[in-house]
Amino acid sequence: MLATPEGEKLQISCKTEGNKFIIDIPSAQLSLPNRDTVSQQKPSAGVHDITVTNFNSNTIRVIVTGTDNTPKVELFDSNECLIFGITSTRSTSQAEAQPTPAP
Repeated sequence: MLATPEGEKLQISCKTEGNKFIIDIPSAQLSLPNRDTVSQQKPSAGVHDITVTNFNSNTIRVIVTGTDNTPKVELFDSNECLIFGITSTRSTSQAEAQPTPAP
């Protein structure tokens, strides 16, 4: 979730590059002690990592990198925050490739 002052609506832009879903949030900055980036490795199945960074002096960039494919990202804008819903887009053949337990 990204909190906004007084429920301010954010104008975001999204794009994909390879297996990355990229979200730019203008008119925003991260306020982190001693760094400009936050990342999480393997937060869920099918997601390699999520990185949030100060892209420039006026924009936050969120990059969600899929393990095999571009993850599906849904954005929900409430009165108080922006919520990112992330789902893996693993193909059916990958899911079926799981070994079956021996009897």
